[in-house]
Amino acid sequence: MGIFRFKQFEVENTQSAMKIGTDAVILGAWMNCMPEDATLLDIGCGTGIISLMAAQRTPAAEIHAIDIDSVSCDEAKTNFSRSPWNGRLHVRNISFQEYVSQKSAGSIVFDHIFSNPPYFTNALKCPEERKRQARHNDILSFAELIKGCHTLLSPSGRVSLIIPESEYAGLIKECEGMFRIFRECSVLTSTKRPPKRKLVELRKINGTEAGETTVTAESITIQEKGKYTQEYISLTKDFHPFF
Repeated sequence: MGIFRFKQFEVENTQSAMKIGTDAVILGAWMNCMPEDATLLDIGCGTGIISLMAAQRTPAAEIHAIDIDSVSCDEAKTNFSRSPWNGRLHVRNISFQEYVSQKSAGSIVFDHIFSNPPYFTNALKCPEERKRQARHNDILSFAELIKGCHTLLSPSGRVSLIIPESEYAGLIKECEGMFRIFRECSVLTSTKRPPKRKLVELRKINGTEAGETTVTAESITIQEKGKYTQEYISLTKDFHPFF
């Protein structure tokens, strides 16, 4: 895969450990991007696709992207430099754990953190080391991800993730006492198959919010009879050039 063209930007996709897929696009379109957001963080940015989608959707936010893979960071940097938002997109080659450990008084706090994280637990490992790091959570566990996000977020901050449906219960367990589920969306590749992915928006538990349990639950089907559904088209039409 070479150049992937969207309506307002393009993404070179030849060197990153993980290639552009539906997971990244659907998360970038589904997650809440608010006009008042000032600072955003993309964990495991890969090519930078979700950061670019966030930049398109926010008028002035500074977006910081990190990845443990240096080659992916180089490709993201190239993609950022070619976009209309180059001045507010920043990429750094660093692990999330190290990034969190460097937090100090006066450092950046984020309004929104998003990630298409390494999420396979106890799964057959990919033989390619770079791709294995991108796909499996022995490099970044849910426990480390959730605890780190809690440290880096502002008091009203939120986290947006896409994970396999099978990993949802494990994620929720790690959120106890720190985050509550605010929105969730089951992602079906077709109506004939069970949900494959889960989109989740987490919000920090702050005082009186601890007792709130209301969750906005949704679902979206990507294709039906070999064609994109109207709900998927409506969600992603601002990005895909063929919609």
